[in-house]
Amino acid sequence: MNSPARRIFGIDRLKNHGLIDRLKGYAWMMAAVVIWASWLVLTSSGVTTDLSPIDLAGLRALVPAIVLGPLLWRQRQEIAKRGLARCLMLSLYGAPFTLCVGYGLGYAPVAHAGALVPSLMPVIVTFAGWLIFGQRMSQPHLWSAMLIVSGALAIVLRSDEISGTS
Repeated sequence: MNSPARRIFGIDRLKNHGLIDRLKGYAWMMAAVVIWASWLVLTSSGVTTDLSPIDLAGLRALVPAIVLGPLLWRQRQEIAKRGLARCLMLSLYGAPFTLCVGYGLGYAPVAHAGALVPSLMPVIVTFAGWLIFGQRMSQPHLWSAMLIVSGALAIVLRSDEISGTS
């Protein structure tokens, strides 16, 4: 179908060069950044109000459950094949993370969380893989984890020095 809009905007030509797919990718990347950035800021502001970290964790789980509920319902047979224990573990893994970050934001600024949370995720996942699943940590994984932890300690220790606490 060769509509005037397709000719004017050159949509077919853009599709042939993959520009549309690239633009979609950039849009999804920006959405991820906005979600992560707003989550930390909103959690930080929520902790300083009457909401507790437990309330915030509940809200963080409730919104995706409502949005993804219809999709989960359509895929219920496929989900059932995975097993109840595995599905529950995958569903509940975010609660400890959200609670730790929520309580931590009561003591640290959101700028520190913005640096520490994403950087410590690979360390936590590597440690959990070793602890829960018995995965071997290769030497590069171990060195990487040590570098990340030393950077996190530098941020934490430097913030104590700046604030005058010890």
